[in-house]
Amino acid sequence: MDKRIKIASQNYFEKQFASAFRNSNLVKFIKKNEVSKIELVGVDNNECIFKTASSAIKIGLNVIISSDSIGIINNEKYRKITNKLKSIGVAYI
Repeated sequence: MDKRIKIASQNYFEKQFASAFRNSNLVKFIKKNEVSKIELVGVDNNECIFKTASSAIKIGLNVIISSDSIGIINNEKYRKITNKLKSIGVAYI
């Protein structure tokens, strides 16, 4: 991790895969703390946001994606992915 980044909490979960939920410590933390809703922001809606949101839905979380806080590389794929995520219960704001 870049030395300039300051960690403000002991609740730090490294992301090494497209889905943040591949980190079992994150999943344990969410279950232990009874988290029910998450808001996602990120660089690429069509890959990491898609996989993280899909994984979150599978473990029973409500997912919100802030449209102003995501990157879009391919507009056509973005529309398809957004429709798919909405169909499984993800909310875009």
